[in-house]
Amino acid sequence: MAEVIRMPRLSDTMEEGNIVSWLKSVGDKVEPGDILAEVETDKATMELESFNDGVLLHIGVPEGPVAVEGVIAIIGDEGEDISGVLKEIENESSNGVAKSEEAKEEPAQESSPAPTPQPAAPKTTTPASATPSPSIPADGRIKASPLARKMAEESGIDISRIQGTGENGRIVKRDIDNAIEHGVPSAASSAPMQMQIGIDESQYGDRP
Repeated sequence: MAEVIRMPRLSDTMEEGNIVSWLKSVGDKVEPGDILAEVETDKATMELESFNDGVLLHIGVPEGPVAVEGVIAIIGDEGEDISGVLKEIENESSNGVAKSEEAKEEPAQESSPAPTPQPAAPKTTTPASATPSPSIPADGRIKASPLARKMAEESGIDISRIQGTGENGRIVKRDIDNAIEHGVPSAASSAPMQMQIGIDESQYGDRP
């Protein structure tokens, strides 16, 4: 019965072996202990020994790299038909390649999930006015720091017309500085205009 010779793992770190040369040829008789070929590993060059008795019927790889457990030779009886064995080896090799390709494709598919459509962001309309209107609390009390109040008073600025940028809309020093720099109606100009109507009493005489 034909025996398939595979590349042995000759060291713990060995993944493949490189066949340097064959010391036996197809048709040569082989006995246990005979050296079949020289194999180079990641550690050293070693001799591949036969453990079978028979005839070398097939050499899988004349020279070059062979993965661990890869088929390198077949030993059997002289004249034995090994076509069935070769067919099995071919199928085994094809299945191994297919599995290897699947293993490479699966991580790629997992790492590239289909993109999830995102809802369109709602359009927002920005007011045309660049200067925000000051917000006055419901109680009518304007929140401002003592320093801001003093600066507004000294500069004649109507503090009620300033938009605070501090915590909770509190008016702070930088708000007064901005008002002084960019201009904000003063307290005098913001006061309601009182209309005085003069009456010329000379036009009217004393009525009986």
